[in-house]
Amino acid sequence: MNPKIILPDDHVRKPLPGGLAWVAELRRPDLPQIKGRLKSPLGECCLGVLCRLQGRLFLRGNTWYDGTDDFAHSDYESQYKLSQANPLGPILRGSGSFVALKNGEKTPMELTGLNDIGYTFPEIADIIEQVWDCQ
Repeated sequence: MNPKIILPDDHVRKPLPGGLAWVAELRRPDLPQIKGRLKSPLGECCLGVLCRLQGRLFLRGNTWYDGTDDFAHSDYESQYKLSQANPLGPILRGSGSFVALKNGEKTPMELTGLNDIGYTFPEIADIIEQVWDCQ
């Protein structure tokens, strides 16, 4: 895959606190990657890695969520993407959403989607650095 994406001319790289640690972790060669949820016994997705670094992965039953131990679980989706309470939620919009150009048209993209179609963690790290101002 080619992790290079084309951003619109009006793209502004928003500051991403913790981004440097996140991309460094995604580049670890021994980190197992999974699809379809934040975490399983087989590994994590790209957002699962972020939640772990934030100390926000919470196990309820057999399912990992983005939350805390006082998490009143009402956000079913937080097993697949960031919960509404995640501090980086406003920047990443739940699933790592951003806009790129595809065939000259602005197209919404998501880190979760790239993860699930087979982009590797290092490729996703490259895209994160391209889209956001990692700090």
